[in-house]
Amino acid sequence: VGQEAGDPGSLPKRGTWGKQLAAMAISGALLGPILDGYHSAFGVLRYTVPHDVFLGPLFVCQSDFWVPPMFALAAVILGAAYPYLDAKLGVEERWANPSVP
Repeated sequence: VGQEAGDPGSLPKRGTWGKQLAAMAISGALLGPILDGYHSAFGVLRYTVPHDVFLGPLFVCQSDFWVPPMFALAAVILGAAYPYLDAKLGVEERWANPSVP
């Protein structure tokens, strides 16, 4: 597997993985509970020990302590799986990085 980004069948450069994984984890930890909060808001689920999350005076969502780490892990797994599997399966650049014609 090559190390130059853009080569067919290559993974992103080694130096970018840490930053990309951190960004995925932070995004998942912040956005996951907010989007998951719709389930609580509409009665789809109830947490055993719910915690109301506020941003200043604004109610954001209801969550539990384990929800942000769970979404952070899910974001990393899903976000890293695509480039990894594309590289391992030898997916061509034009299919791995589609763009609008």
